Amino acid sequence: MNWMGASERTAKNWLAGAHGLAGEHLTELMRHSDEVAKTVLALCGRSEVAISLGFACLRTVLVRILTTTDEILGAET
Repeated sequence: MNWMGASERTAKNWLAGAHGLAGEHLTELMRHSDEVAKTVLALCGRSEVAISLGFACLRTVLVRILTTTDEILGAET
């Protein structure tokens, strides 16, 4: 609700299945939830995009780990 700037009533309607999300609300929800983003991409037949995004996130984490490791090892020598 807070992520999307929606009212409580609107969110309850979504959860009850009475109404679907507007495009801007779905976009905001995807921005905050990797699981929602992956699900929407899979439903659109674009699972490969979700996999590519996963690899990009993994690469970022690995770069951080390697940078931190280099800093620690550099401090020890």
